[in-house]
Amino acid sequence: MMEVPFVKMHGLGNDFIFIAHPHHLRILSASSPTPEDHSTRFGQVARVLCRRRFGVGADGLALLLPASLPRHHFRFELYNADGSAAAMCGNALRCAAKLAWERRRQLLSASVDEPVLVVDTPAGEMVAHLTLSECGERVAAVRVNMGRPLFARGLVPCLLRADGGSEDAPVLMAEYALAGRAFRYSSVLVGVPHTIIFVERADDEELIGSLGPAMEKDHTLFPQGTNVGFVQVLPDNHINYRVWERGVGPTLACGTGASAAAVVAAVLGHVDGERPVRAHLAGGDLTLRVDMSPPLGGVQADSPTGRAARVERVWMEGPAEIVCEGVANITL
Repeated sequence: MMEVPFVKMHGLGNDFIFIAHPHHLRILSASSPTPEDHSTRFGQVARVLCRRRFGVGADGLALLLPASLPRHHFRFELYNADGSAAAMCGNALRCAAKLAWERRRQLLSASVDEPVLVVDTPAGEMVAHLTLSECGERVAAVRVNMGRPLFARGLVPCLLRADGGSEDAPVLMAEYALAGRAFRYSSVLVGVPHTIIFVERADDEELIGSLGPAMEKDHTLFPQGTNVGFVQVLPDNHINYRVWERGVGPTLACGTGASAAAVVAAVLGHVDGERPVRAHLAGGDLTLRVDMSPPLGGVQADSPTGRAARVERVWMEGPAEIVCEGVANITL
Protein backbone atom coordinates (compact mmCIF):
# COMPACT_ATOMS: atom_id res chain seq x y z
CA MET A 1 0.00 0.00 0.00
CA MET A 2 1.21 3.48 -0.88
CA GLU A 3 0.29 6.80 0.74
CA VAL A 4 -0.03 9.56 -1.87
CA PRO A 5 -0.92 13.22 -1.14
CA PHE A 6 -3.58 14.64 -3.45
CA VAL A 7 -5.55 17.82 -4.09
CA LYS A 8 -9.14 17.58 -5.27
CA MET A 9 -10.36 20.40 -7.52
CA HIS A 10 -13.28 21.18 -9.78
CA GLY A 11 -14.13 23.41 -12.71
CA LEU A 12 -17.91 23.96 -12.73
CA GLY A 13 -18.47 20.64 -10.98
CA ASN A 14 -16.22 18.67 -13.35
CA ASP A 15 -13.95 17.27 -10.63
CA PHE A 16 -10.39 15.98 -10.63
CA ILE A 17 -7.84 14.46 -8.31
CA PHE A 18 -4.44 16.11 -8.70
CA ILE A 19 -1.13 14.48 -7.90
CA ALA A 20 1.51 17.16 -8.10
CA HIS A 21 4.25 16.40 -5.57
CA PRO A 22 7.41 15.48 -7.57
CA HIS A 23 8.55 12.90 -5.01
CA HIS A 24 5.34 10.87 -5.14
CA LEU A 25 5.08 11.19 -8.91
CA ARG A 26 8.55 9.65 -9.16
CA ILE A 27 7.59 6.81 -6.83
CA LEU A 28 4.39 6.04 -8.74
CA SER A 29 6.19 6.03 -12.10
CA ALA A 30 9.35 4.24 -10.89
CA SER A 31 8.27 0.92 -12.42
CA SER A 32 7.19 2.53 -15.71
CA PRO A 33 10.25 2.68 -18.00
CA THR A 34 8.30 3.31 -21.24
CA PRO A 35 5.52 5.80 -22.12
CA GLU A 36 3.13 2.86 -22.49
CA ASP A 37 4.03 1.60 -19.00
CA HIS A 38 3.61 5.14 -17.63
CA SER A 39 0.13 5.44 -19.15
CA THR A 40 -0.91 2.00 -17.93
CA ARG A 41 0.36 2.71 -14.43
CA PHE A 42 -1.45 6.00 -13.99
CA GLY A 43 -4.55 4.58 -15.67
CA GLN A 44 -4.63 2.02 -12.86
CA VAL A 45 -4.20 4.80 -10.27
CA ALA A 46 -7.07 6.72 -11.89
CA ARG A 47 -9.44 3.76 -11.72
CA VAL A 48 -8.66 3.27 -8.01
CA LEU A 49 -8.83 6.92 -6.92
CA CYS A 50 -11.71 8.11 -9.12
CA ARG A 51 -14.15 5.38 -8.10
CA ARG A 52 -16.89 7.18 -6.22
CA ARG A 53 -17.82 5.82 -2.76
CA PHE A 54 -14.87 3.41 -2.89
CA GLY A 55 -12.09 5.90 -3.66
CA VAL A 56 -11.72 9.66 -3.43
CA GLY A 57 -14.16 9.99 -6.33
CA ALA A 58 -13.70 12.19 -9.40
CA ASP A 59 -14.19 12.44 -13.15
CA GLY A 60 -10.46 12.12 -13.73
CA LEU A 61 -6.91 12.00 -12.39
CA ALA A 62 -4.62 14.91 -13.33
CA LEU A 63 -0.83 15.05 -13.06
CA LEU A 64 1.41 18.11 -12.79
CA LEU A 65 4.77 16.88 -14.07
CA PRO A 66 8.09 18.70 -14.49
CA ALA A 67 8.48 20.39 -17.86
CA SER A 68 11.02 18.97 -20.30
CA LEU A 69 11.51 22.25 -22.21
CA PRO A 70 12.57 25.61 -20.69
CA ARG A 71 9.65 27.53 -22.23
CA HIS A 72 7.10 25.31 -20.47
CA HIS A 73 6.19 25.84 -16.82
CA PHE A 74 4.92 22.27 -16.34
CA ARG A 75 3.51 19.25 -18.16
CA PHE A 76 -0.14 18.34 -17.75
CA GLU A 77 -1.56 14.84 -18.14
CA LEU A 78 -5.07 13.53 -17.55
CA TYR A 79 -6.58 10.08 -17.09
CA ASN A 80 -10.32 9.51 -17.21
CA ALA A 81 -12.16 7.67 -14.45
CA ASP A 82 -12.10 4.48 -16.56
CA GLY A 83 -8.29 4.66 -16.79
CA SER A 84 -8.08 5.84 -20.39
CA ALA A 85 -5.69 8.69 -21.19
CA ALA A 86 -7.14 12.00 -22.40
CA ALA A 87 -5.01 14.32 -24.51
CA MET A 88 -6.74 17.42 -23.18
CA CYS A 89 -9.42 18.70 -20.79
CA GLY A 90 -10.25 22.38 -20.50
CA ASN A 91 -11.72 22.28 -17.00
CA ALA A 92 -8.80 20.25 -15.65
CA LEU A 93 -6.31 22.57 -17.34
CA ARG A 94 -7.86 25.60 -15.65
CA CYS A 95 -7.59 23.78 -12.32
CA ALA A 96 -3.98 22.84 -13.08
CA ALA A 97 -3.08 26.46 -13.86
CA LYS A 98 -4.66 27.67 -10.61
CA LEU A 99 -2.86 25.03 -8.54
CA ALA A 100 0.48 25.66 -10.25
CA TRP A 101 0.27 29.43 -9.70
CA GLU A 102 -0.92 29.35 -6.11
CA ARG A 103 1.76 26.80 -5.18
CA ARG A 104 4.37 27.87 -7.69
CA ARG A 105 7.19 27.97 -5.15
CA GLN A 106 6.71 24.28 -4.39
CA LEU A 107 5.64 22.99 -7.80
CA LEU A 108 7.48 25.04 -10.44
CA SER A 109 11.24 24.84 -10.87
CA ALA A 110 11.48 28.25 -12.58
CA SER A 111 10.26 31.55 -11.17
CA VAL A 112 7.11 33.07 -12.68
CA ASP A 113 6.83 36.85 -12.89
CA GLU A 114 3.62 37.26 -14.89
CA PRO A 115 0.31 35.41 -14.37
CA VAL A 116 0.70 33.54 -17.65
CA LEU A 117 1.59 29.85 -17.73
CA VAL A 118 2.77 27.90 -20.76
CA VAL A 119 1.72 24.28 -20.40
CA ASP A 120 2.93 21.19 -22.23
CA THR A 121 0.05 18.76 -22.88
CA PRO A 122 -0.37 15.62 -25.01
CA ALA A 123 -2.50 17.80 -27.33
CA GLY A 124 0.26 20.38 -27.71
CA GLU A 125 1.28 23.63 -26.04
CA MET A 126 -1.46 25.56 -24.22
CA VAL A 127 -1.24 29.04 -22.70
CA ALA A 128 -3.24 29.94 -19.58
CA HIS A 129 -3.84 33.59 -18.65
CA LEU A 130 -4.75 34.03 -14.98
CA THR A 131 -7.05 36.64 -13.46
CA LEU A 132 -5.76 37.20 -9.93
CA SER A 133 -7.51 38.34 -6.78
CA GLU A 134 -6.58 41.70 -5.26
CA CYS A 135 -3.81 40.15 -3.15
CA GLY A 136 -2.26 38.60 -6.27
CA GLU A 137 -1.86 35.18 -4.65
CA ARG A 138 -5.21 33.64 -5.55
CA VAL A 139 -6.56 32.84 -9.01
CA ALA A 140 -10.12 34.05 -9.59
CA ALA A 141 -10.48 32.84 -13.20
CA VAL A 142 -8.42 31.29 -15.97
CA ARG A 143 -8.54 32.07 -19.69
CA VAL A 144 -6.96 29.44 -21.92
CA ASN A 145 -5.92 29.59 -25.55
CA MET A 146 -7.21 26.17 -26.58
CA GLY A 147 -5.38 26.29 -29.90
CA ARG A 148 -6.78 25.71 -33.37
CA PRO A 149 -9.79 23.39 -33.65
CA LEU A 150 -9.27 20.83 -36.41
CA PHE A 151 -12.18 19.87 -38.65
CA ALA A 152 -10.42 17.46 -41.05
CA ARG A 153 -12.16 14.12 -40.63
CA GLY A 154 -8.86 12.28 -40.78
CA LEU A 155 -7.66 14.19 -37.71
CA VAL A 156 -10.83 14.01 -35.57
CA PRO A 157 -10.81 11.06 -36.52
CA CYS A 158 -14.17 10.26 -38.12
CA LEU A 159 -14.55 7.51 -40.71
CA LEU A 160 -17.53 9.07 -42.48
CA ARG A 161 -17.42 7.97 -46.10
CA ALA A 162 -21.04 8.30 -47.24
CA ASP A 163 -20.46 11.68 -48.88
CA GLY A 164 -17.25 10.64 -50.59
CA GLY A 165 -15.30 13.40 -48.87
CA SER A 166 -11.53 13.34 -48.53
CA GLU A 167 -9.57 12.96 -45.30
CA ASP A 168 -9.23 16.75 -45.21
CA ALA A 169 -12.94 17.46 -45.59
CA PRO A 170 -14.91 18.57 -42.51
CA VAL A 171 -17.77 16.58 -40.99
CA LEU A 172 -20.59 19.14 -40.82
CA MET A 173 -24.27 18.24 -40.36
CA ALA A 174 -23.81 14.57 -41.25
CA GLU A 175 -26.66 12.18 -40.45
CA TYR A 176 -26.68 9.56 -37.67
CA ALA A 177 -29.58 7.17 -37.12
CA LEU A 178 -30.54 5.60 -33.79
CA ALA A 179 -33.75 3.77 -32.87
CA GLY A 180 -35.60 5.06 -35.90
CA ARG A 181 -34.59 8.70 -35.34
CA ALA A 182 -32.18 10.73 -37.46
CA PHE A 183 -29.79 13.27 -35.96
CA ARG A 184 -27.44 15.78 -37.57
CA TYR A 185 -23.93 15.97 -36.14
CA SER A 186 -20.68 17.84 -36.70
CA SER A 187 -17.29 16.69 -35.43
CA VAL A 188 -14.15 18.63 -34.50
CA LEU A 189 -10.90 17.98 -32.64
CA VAL A 190 -10.29 20.41 -29.76
CA GLY A 191 -7.43 18.48 -28.19
CA VAL A 192 -9.83 15.52 -28.04
CA PRO A 193 -12.62 14.53 -30.47
CA HIS A 194 -16.03 16.15 -30.00
CA THR A 195 -19.27 15.50 -31.82
CA ILE A 196 -21.83 18.30 -31.60
CA ILE A 197 -25.59 17.87 -32.04
CA PHE A 198 -28.05 20.78 -32.00
CA VAL A 199 -31.26 19.96 -30.15
CA GLU A 200 -34.43 21.65 -28.92
CA ARG A 201 -33.55 20.91 -25.27
CA ALA A 202 -29.98 20.41 -24.18
CA ASP A 203 -31.06 18.92 -20.84
CA ASP A 204 -32.98 15.99 -22.38
CA GLU A 205 -31.51 13.28 -20.11
CA GLU A 206 -33.15 10.43 -21.99
CA LEU A 207 -31.60 11.55 -25.28
CA ILE A 208 -28.18 12.15 -23.69
CA GLY A 209 -28.27 8.73 -22.02
CA SER A 210 -29.06 6.90 -25.26
CA LEU A 211 -27.36 8.82 -28.06
CA GLY A 212 -24.29 9.76 -26.00
CA PRO A 213 -22.95 6.25 -25.32
CA ALA A 214 -24.10 4.98 -28.72
CA MET A 215 -21.96 7.52 -30.58
CA GLU A 216 -19.08 7.42 -28.07
CA LYS A 217 -18.62 3.69 -28.66
CA ASP A 218 -19.45 3.57 -32.38
CA HIS A 219 -15.92 2.67 -33.42
CA THR A 220 -16.98 2.03 -37.01
CA LEU A 221 -17.46 5.81 -37.21
CA PHE A 222 -15.17 7.09 -34.44
CA PRO A 223 -12.22 4.68 -34.11
CA GLN A 224 -10.94 6.48 -30.99
CA GLY A 225 -14.42 7.15 -29.61
CA THR A 226 -15.83 10.64 -29.22
CA ASN A 227 -17.29 13.03 -26.69
CA VAL A 228 -20.88 13.89 -27.54
CA GLY A 229 -22.23 17.39 -26.91
CA PHE A 230 -25.86 18.52 -27.01
CA VAL A 231 -26.39 22.20 -27.82
CA GLN A 232 -29.48 24.39 -27.55
CA VAL A 233 -29.13 27.80 -29.20
CA LEU A 234 -30.42 30.72 -27.10
CA PRO A 235 -30.80 34.44 -27.87
CA ASP A 236 -27.98 36.97 -27.52
CA ASN A 237 -25.11 34.60 -28.40
CA HIS A 238 -25.85 32.22 -25.53
CA ILE A 239 -26.06 28.42 -25.71
CA ASN A 240 -27.11 25.64 -23.36
CA TYR A 241 -24.63 22.75 -23.45
CA ARG A 242 -24.67 19.24 -21.99
CA VAL A 243 -22.13 16.51 -22.56
CA TRP A 244 -21.58 12.79 -22.58
CA GLU A 245 -17.83 12.49 -22.01
CA ARG A 246 -15.76 9.72 -23.53
CA GLY A 247 -14.57 7.37 -20.79
CA VAL A 248 -16.66 9.09 -18.11
CA GLY A 249 -20.32 9.53 -19.09
CA PRO A 250 -22.43 12.57 -18.24
CA THR A 251 -20.55 15.32 -16.38
CA LEU A 252 -21.52 18.74 -15.09
CA ALA A 253 -19.13 20.55 -17.43
CA CYS A 254 -16.58 20.04 -20.19
CA GLY A 255 -14.27 22.87 -21.26
CA THR A 256 -13.06 21.38 -24.53
CA GLY A 257 -16.66 20.41 -25.31
CA ALA A 258 -18.02 23.90 -24.68
CA SER A 259 -15.20 25.22 -26.88
CA ALA A 260 -16.18 22.76 -29.62
CA ALA A 261 -19.84 23.74 -29.27
CA ALA A 262 -19.06 27.45 -29.65
CA VAL A 263 -16.83 26.81 -32.67
CA VAL A 264 -19.36 24.61 -34.47
CA ALA A 265 -22.17 27.05 -33.64
CA ALA A 266 -20.12 29.88 -35.17
CA VAL A 267 -19.21 27.82 -38.24
CA LEU A 268 -22.86 26.89 -38.88
CA GLY A 269 -24.05 30.44 -38.27
CA HIS A 270 -26.04 29.74 -35.10
CA VAL A 271 -24.06 32.37 -33.16
CA ASP A 272 -22.09 35.47 -34.10
CA GLY A 273 -18.48 34.30 -34.24
CA GLU A 274 -17.21 37.85 -33.80
CA ARG A 275 -18.74 38.15 -30.33
CA PRO A 276 -18.09 36.15 -27.13
CA VAL A 277 -20.31 33.10 -26.70
CA ARG A 278 -21.74 32.40 -23.26
CA ALA A 279 -22.20 28.68 -22.61
CA HIS A 280 -24.51 27.54 -19.81
CA LEU A 281 -23.48 24.13 -18.50
CA ALA A 282 -25.03 22.05 -15.72
CA GLY A 283 -22.26 23.18 -13.34
CA GLY A 284 -22.08 26.85 -14.33
CA ASP A 285 -21.06 29.16 -17.17
CA LEU A 286 -18.06 29.48 -19.47
CA THR A 287 -17.19 32.30 -21.86
CA LEU A 288 -15.81 31.30 -25.27
CA ARG A 289 -14.26 33.40 -28.01
CA VAL A 290 -13.73 32.09 -31.55
CA ASP A 291 -11.01 33.76 -33.62
CA MET A 292 -11.43 33.54 -37.39
CA SER A 293 -9.30 34.92 -40.19
CA PRO A 294 -11.07 37.36 -42.58
CA PRO A 295 -12.80 35.80 -45.61
CA LEU A 296 -10.73 36.05 -48.78
CA GLY A 297 -13.75 36.53 -50.99
CA GLY A 298 -16.04 34.30 -52.98
CA VAL A 299 -19.22 32.50 -52.00
CA GLN A 300 -17.42 29.55 -50.41
CA ALA A 301 -15.48 31.76 -47.97
CA ASP A 302 -18.62 32.40 -45.93
CA SER A 303 -20.13 28.92 -46.23
CA PRO A 304 -19.90 26.51 -43.26
CA THR A 305 -16.98 24.74 -44.94
CA GLY A 306 -15.29 28.07 -45.64
CA ARG A 307 -15.82 29.28 -42.07
CA ALA A 308 -14.44 26.00 -40.70
CA ALA A 309 -11.24 26.59 -42.68
CA ARG A 310 -10.99 30.13 -41.28
CA VAL A 311 -11.13 29.18 -37.59
CA GLU A 312 -7.73 29.99 -36.07
CA ARG A 313 -8.21 29.44 -32.34
CA VAL A 314 -10.75 29.31 -29.55
CA TRP A 315 -10.44 30.89 -26.09
CA MET A 316 -12.13 29.50 -22.99
CA GLU A 317 -12.56 31.37 -19.70
CA GLY A 318 -14.00 30.18 -16.41
CA PRO A 319 -13.36 29.46 -12.72
CA ALA A 320 -11.45 26.73 -10.93
CA GLU A 321 -11.70 25.76 -7.27
CA ILE A 322 -9.81 23.70 -4.71
CA VAL A 323 -12.22 21.38 -2.87
CA CYS A 324 -9.98 19.61 -0.38
CA GLU A 325 -6.66 17.83 0.00
CA GLY A 326 -5.49 14.76 1.82
CA VAL A 327 -3.58 11.50 1.58
CA ALA A 328 -4.91 8.53 -0.39
CA ASN A 329 -4.02 4.92 0.36
CA ILE A 330 -3.36 3.22 -2.98
CA THR A 331 -3.10 -0.52 -3.52
CA LEU A 332 -2.56 -1.58 -7.14
